[in-house]
Amino acid sequence: MCSTRFVLFALVFLTTGVARATSELPAMFGARSVAMGGTGVAYLSDATATYSNPATLDGVKTFSAVLDASPFMTKNTSPLGADPAKESTTAVAPLFFAGGVYRLHERVVAGVAVYPTAGFGSTYEKVNLAPGVTPDMAISISILELAVPVSLRILDNLSVGVAWRGAYMMQSSKQPFATPLGPLAAEQSLSGFDAKGFEVGAAFAPIPSLKLGFAYRSKMEVSISGSTKVAAPTGELSLDTDSSFATPHSFRGGAALSLLDDSLMVAVDLRYLLFKDANESMKMSIDTTALTGSKTSTEQPLHWKNGMAVNVGVEYHLTSMLTGRVGYAYTQSATPADYASPFAVPPGVLHTFHIGAGVGLGAVTVDAGFFFALTSASATPVAASQAQAGTYKLTTMLGAVSASYSI
Repeated sequence: MCSTRFVLFALVFLTTGVARATSELPAMFGARSVAMGGTGVAYLSDATATYSNPATLDGVKTFSAVLDASPFMTKNTSPLGADPAKESTTAVAPLFFAGGVYRLHERVVAGVAVYPTAGFGSTYEKVNLAPGVTPDMAISISILELAVPVSLRILDNLSVGVAWRGAYMMQSSKQPFATPLGPLAAEQSLSGFDAKGFEVGAAFAPIPSLKLGFAYRSKMEVSISGSTKVAAPTGELSLDTDSSFATPHSFRGGAALSLLDDSLMVAVDLRYLLFKDANESMKMSIDTTALTGSKTSTEQPLHWKNGMAVNVGVEYHLTSMLTGRVGYAYTQSATPADYASPFAVPPGVLHTFHIGAGVGLGAVTVDAGFFFALTSASATPVAASQAQAGTYKLTTMLGAVSASYSI
């Protein structure tokens, strides 16, 4: 029979996925930003500014629409069960951006956009928890955000912006479930919506060649509910399940300096995310009355750390049509070494390297961007984490292609 330690871990692991440990990647969409290290809070002036800083939408002349596809790939290697270096399958999350903004007045720009702010899926096949107990363990998490931004020009070189944000979260998992009858196969599906999010920003150009930006994204708390389906000997049971998740408060500032008659631009962003305030622990309630005579409640301590990120990007116009871009990002993991997890970003620092290019075709611009990172850390998690000592590795990459139309 599977040990209680591993079964309990399997029950609660789905609350500690990558999307929950680092809900903001170095770059997610907008291939120009992806190629430039995830920068953009000071200089983006198309519909993707809805996410980075709604104040810079003031750079839109009349209309801007962007369609972006950004497949995000991850692979974890972690101590799990009897395997000191268990590899997950390669997971692909289809991140994207679709949005448009329009100048309603010489001082006002407004629009709408939809995009995922988190997407992650990880599967460990045939995990050797105990002799004869080798279940698959899988998780998939995504958060889809709808935003309505408005930018207001205060002065010719100063604008402010605000955006309403609504978030829909979906989570599914597959893992063994502890019962008095022993571990049973279980599949879980949860979802929920929160409409109380917002973002505010400001953009200022003290001189024509220098742009400054600042943005704040509010914390959002999403209550999620659904069912846990358990394959019991008497037939499948559907158990009501409730949990919750909070995205962190996020502060972001940046600068973009144009040089060489605007042929060269250097951009730097700084981000600070309050992960510690977002989720001290993950709680879940499952109505297991049909199995145990009462409800099952679990609380998984996380003890996340606040995280800082530094993003740097360079853009150079090679010709009147072709632009080359490179970037780098330094991102602190929110996962502490004492609470490392096979389903989370390893403790320490994530270094990502970015590259891309863009082609301008009049009102239409096509951009491509890519980043890659390989990170690892040795950790000895405390017993409360339900994880094992060893080396935790993460390989991740993202490719983005954007098509924008601006007039």
